[in-house]
Amino acid sequence: MQTVPVCIGEAEAGDLKDVAKLFQREAEFHEALAGYYEIEAEYDWEAFLAATLVRKNRRIFVAKQGDRLIGFVFVRLGGRPAPRRAAVSWKRPLVAGVALLRRILRRGRKPGPPFPPLKPVTWGVIEDCWVVENVRRQGVGQALVAAAMGWVRQQGIQRIEAGILAQNSPSVKMFEKLGFRTFRLLLSAEHDERANG
Repeated sequence: MQTVPVCIGEAEAGDLKDVAKLFQREAEFHEALAGYYEIEAEYDWEAFLAATLVRKNRRIFVAKQGDRLIGFVFVRLGGRPAPRRAAVSWKRPLVAGVALLRRILRRGRKPGPPFPPLKPVTWGVIEDCWVVENVRRQGVGQALVAAAMGWVRQQGIQRIEAGILAQNSPSVKMFEKLGFRTFRLLLSAEHDERANG
């Protein structure tokens, strides 16, 4: 029996219905895996995806085997913008700024630069990646992530991140195989109202 090749490409409007179904399946998987997420019952995945397709800083790549959509990856550009500077105006903002500076100087402190002291930077973010169960561990997820990484590089950006649930060890292993490394942990705690009266 001959295997049908898998093709990776950017999602188009005609793909939205099938991609929406996969997004829903992925959301249900995360809800069951982590017990942390709760999905809205009537969320309009197709509207979300249609809005995503027209944004310049976001892409959805899909994997198709023949006419069947078997996976997707959603990637966006994110980052840290330059710190906001006070608006330069010759009236009230300037007077308020001078008054603030006088108060700071009276207290013996020197005014500092905007916080945080980090340079503005943009990076790619893989938000979601999903492959249907019966074609997993065949390189489809890796090909989707490679397409997302290629698009990010085409934008002149070298760094890409992926948000993965810690409990999703197969996904973590796949991303590590592609060169991703842990650089930050996001820890979570639930506040129990009943325990604290």
